[in-house]
Amino acid sequence: MTKILNYIKNANGIGAKYILIFCAAAALVFTIAFRASQNNMPERLQNTANQLLPIKVENGTIVTPANTFKTATLDLFDTPKSNERLRIYLNTTVDSLDTRKLSQGIYITRKAIYTISPNQARTTYLESSFDIPAADYKPFFKDVLNYTSIAVFIFAAPILFVIYFIFCLFYSWCAGLIAKFLKRKTDFDMRMRLSVVCVLPLKLLSYLLSLVGISFGGFTMFVATLFCISLLLMRLPEEKKEA
Repeated sequence: MTKILNYIKNANGIGAKYILIFCAAAALVFTIAFRASQNNMPERLQNTANQLLPIKVENGTIVTPANTFKTATLDLFDTPKSNERLRIYLNTTVDSLDTRKLSQGIYITRKAIYTISPNQARTTYLESSFDIPAADYKPFFKDVLNYTSIAVFIFAAPILFVIYFIFCLFYSWCAGLIAKFLKRKTDFDMRMRLSVVCVLPLKLLSYLLSLVGISFGGFTMFVATLFCISLLLMRLPEEKKEA
């Protein structure tokens, strides 16, 4: 406790490096969880490819398979719910479709690809000539998954840093109000270090407890954080009144 109080009172800076370390670790855990949850994605993508390929396009028109209607499903997760399956329709009996009559999914005609989501319908017309043969694409899909995991970490770390920095700013403001009530003298840097000391360990504790099925709501975390801030502030010297 004494070391924590000394850090709050006497350290330099606002504790940003600890927020950065915490967020980098959190982003790494999130990335590992993401990679594990998508471990079978290459196999699922290959299964979908097997249902649709080969496809050959000449001058913006699908010529293989000709006059064919196929359906395929891509499971987005290992045990997906009905709304977590992407349905793909290959219909080379027509050139175009009326998007107003289409349900959610991907539709491929002789000349275009229609992406239908709940919010929008997007049409992409085929161009030039290319050939996608039936083959084993799992090594390629695995490489894409690995690069995607790296991208998840790269984006998650700074996003989490901004989020937790804002959290600590908010709790430093709360600490200022509590300090006035308790008549403790603090400055901005001290309040930021105080919020870091309270916010990050409580968040870590919340995560560890969630692993054993114990979860806390946002209001509980808010109250717990304010309680810890108040507890530490009461251990700081009382503000001396000027004579």
